[in-house]
Amino acid sequence: MNDLDRIQELRRSANLNIQNHNYQAAIEDCTKLLRLNPNEHKAYWDRCLAWLELGNYQEGIKDCTQYLKLRPDFIQGYIARAGMFKDIGNLQRSIEDCSYALSMGSLDSHWTQTAYSCRADCYGLLNNYQAALQDYNQSIRLAPEEIENYQKRGFIHEELENYHEAIEDLTKVLRRNSESSELFHCYHLRAQCHQALGNREEAIRDFTEVIRRDPTYYRAYIGRGGAYVFLNDRESATSDLETAARLSQAQGDTEGYQNAMNMINLLGIRQRSSDSSISHDDRQKPGNNKFIPIVAAILFPPLAVYWTVGLGTQFWINLVLTFVFPWIPGMIHAVWLIYNHDRS
Repeated sequence: MNDLDRIQELRRSANLNIQNHNYQAAIEDCTKLLRLNPNEHKAYWDRCLAWLELGNYQEGIKDCTQYLKLRPDFIQGYIARAGMFKDIGNLQRSIEDCSYALSMGSLDSHWTQTAYSCRADCYGLLNNYQAALQDYNQSIRLAPEEIENYQKRGFIHEELENYHEAIEDLTKVLRRNSESSELFHCYHLRAQCHQALGNREEAIRDFTEVIRRDPTYYRAYIGRGGAYVFLNDRESATSDLETAARLSQAQGDTEGYQNAMNMINLLGIRQRSSDSSISHDDRQKPGNNKFIPIVAAILFPPLAVYWTVGLGTQFWINLVLTFVFPWIPGMIHAVWLIYNHDRS
């Protein structure tokens, strides 16, 4: 059999193996084919697809790059490589490939939407939320039926504190398939948005839905407990916070356990509901009336600090703890200041 016949046979075998999902065999066929003809561009593409199916993105990127050297006008190849770059965490290269593909202006709507969505994912992972929002808007405009993009845009809106818009997007997702187990985080995020807007009852309903789906998710108990505190339902708040402490301890999450216990102890929920030794007069003293500042410390820590010590060094420290780091350090710092300020 001469080389030309051998090449034809390997082409047929590679195609058949890909169709039958025999990806390792397809890779071997393509490798043999490229030894006989290094300019066999389709062999690079087929092998790239096989690597992609096997989850070997590094090798997939190498073959896709070789293919694009031979076929630089194949715009879809740049989008495929962008997806693989994103999967290995090379977000900047992924953005560059998507941007190049979009700049060509010759893509159909499906590939254009895919490029915008991929680039938006990368911008989101890089915390460039405004750029991510713009790309998700474009992606949704081109494919309004792609419900996943509404979920992603909802997360971006929440990061930008566009809570009304986030709730609108997340509600669209939940209406489409409210019983899907994959939408667990949609309910939790929507609950947080309702909490931020002061919609306590709506927040409680969504936190409750999260708990229904996963009774061991202690963060939902903390969130619901905070909503109950604001509604002055101390019995329900105590129950949720104690459940959060128990679950986080059982899961070995020391930080979660400490956060839950700090809220229980510093808010004084248990003592206020059961300690009969506190006199009525003591309850009326301003120094003992910490409920409103504590609630503020949970919902917006810098405001609680401002109420307690004014616009000074501690306020700016709390601002950093709240917005640069996760919310919890700012909350704990605010509560600590409230109690120590009263002692002084």
